[in-house]
Amino acid sequence: MRLPITAVIITKNEADRIAKAIDSVHFCKEIMVIDSHSDDETVQVSESHGALVIQQAFLGYGAQKNFGFSKASSDWILSLDADEVVSQELRQEIESAFSGKEVPFNGFSFPRKNFFLGSELKYGRESRDRLTRLFRKGKGKYNEALVHETLHVEGAVKLLQGPLLHYTYRNLAHAKAKMKKYAQLGAQQLQQRGKSRSALMIALAYPVYFAKHYVVYGNILNGMVGFQWSRLMAKYHTQKYIYLCQLNE
Repeated sequence: MRLPITAVIITKNEADRIAKAIDSVHFCKEIMVIDSHSDDETVQVSESHGALVIQQAFLGYGAQKNFGFSKASSDWILSLDADEVVSQELRQEIESAFSGKEVPFNGFSFPRKNFFLGSELKYGRESRDRLTRLFRKGKGKYNEALVHETLHVEGAVKLLQGPLLHYTYRNLAHAKAKMKKYAQLGAQQLQQRGKSRSALMIALAYPVYFAKHYVVYGNILNGMVGFQWSRLMAKYHTQKYIYLCQLNE
């Protein structure tokens, strides 16, 4: 029996990985893909795996997800990204939580295991991810941040232990392209808040953020993949501050 949950997944050209995300949430009564007019096979793959597809021009990460929530027909909503998979352990915990007559919580949070270039980031800040993604309809909403949006849930949230699996980027080129986009959006957010960065801060951004992610956060323990991740994060912050300086000119 499927649970009274609508899984909401936003997509744009995710044909190569959307099937795994959808297949991991077939315990949900409804699976809804909010697609931003993909020009690959995302829609066809999604529908063939049992999802309802709704087209919506991209509104921003948080707003796009909120739009999907408004279309859900179930009492509960599970927010999922196209590069995420609900593990068997997490599925069993969710099923157990819904086995009683009533659920005495408005949301559930769970850890997220992040994979980068085929390896799990077992150490560092990324290894300590915990997200609230399952919530009672009407009790949760994403903020309007341009990037790194946050879901806010009213009321009590129960902690689960089964992980959400996050396969971050297809390859290093994809990671760099995504980080460039995030850096542009991050710069816009900083400008909206009246922030600026000096030339000295921009010059120091790469070595400072590399050291922070590689040594302070502990990515050195992740081996070569931790080295690559730290470089990526350092470049992201550097690009963000360069874009901010350009916007403030």
